[in-house]
Amino acid sequence: MSKRILVVDDEPNVRLSYRVTLETEGLAVREADCAARALDRLAGEHFDLAILDMRMPEMDGLDLLAEMRKRGFKTPAVIITAYGDIPHAVRAMQLGAIDFLQKPLTPEALRNLVAEILSRHVVEGDPNHSPNTSRKVNVMPDILCTVATVGFFALMIVFMWACEKI
Repeated sequence: MSKRILVVDDEPNVRLSYRVTLETEGLAVREADCAARALDRLAGEHFDLAILDMRMPEMDGLDLLAEMRKRGFKTPAVIITAYGDIPHAVRAMQLGAIDFLQKPLTPEALRNLVAEILSRHVVEGDPNHSPNTSRKVNVMPDILCTVATVGFFALMIVFMWACEKI
């Protein structure tokens, strides 16, 4: 069974680009042009990953992610934006986003990001999910991989997290 991806962006060309890129990898992609449609799709279908645009009319990606969590959707989510800053990146992580990336995202970067996330996350409700499934314990390679994938924002988030632990 194909993994299912929800792409939420108000720009049709961005949705098309992401859909074509991910479908060539054998993934099933559904689109939503706004937060309300995304929430409707999430209520009716299972998704293995949601890719959320940061700036959209009516409700931005962070508010959409907060609403997803409020409604109990545990779908892993990534925020993608052309207007990234540290406070938004921190809030995205606090809301449970897996990543906060800056546009433009190349097809190769999108493929790598999605492959990495899908290889690591199991969504509750998935028939293959076991309560005994454990996450990888070796943290340093994960941090290095995230920094390499995300760049500046991930580095800052890891740095801020480390500072809080001191």
